[in-house]
Amino acid sequence: MGFYLVASVLVFFAECRLERAFHWAVGAYMGQLLALPWRTALPATAALFVGFFLASSALINLGEAPDPMSGERQVDLDQAKEAIDLLRLLREKTEGNRTEHESRLLEQILYDVQMRFVQATERNARA
Repeated sequence: MGFYLVASVLVFFAECRLERAFHWAVGAYMGQLLALPWRTALPATAALFVGFFLASSALINLGEAPDPMSGERQVDLDQAKEAIDLLRLLREKTEGNRTEHESRLLEQILYDVQMRFVQATERNARA
């Protein structure tokens, strides 16, 4: 359920044309994360933020949400698959460092995006 709330907020930002503010916030936060020493593990909450970012990228590339820059919906299954693969890697690398709630949320996000990918692949094969 939490994923749908986040996805709704992302769509709201895109539809209200607040993408510049959103991208600035994401860029600022990612800049802080990238400033960490390379051996420092990401806190689980930070990892979930990255997970939300990757999930929104996958949704945009599956055509489920409009592109924040152009406002148009596009389908790019290769880019969506890359985002999903990175989500899987994030799950693997943060194993044991997440709370039960964070683990459940990450699993729900990953499951939802994977199912949407399967549906988009089937739609693309029929077209």
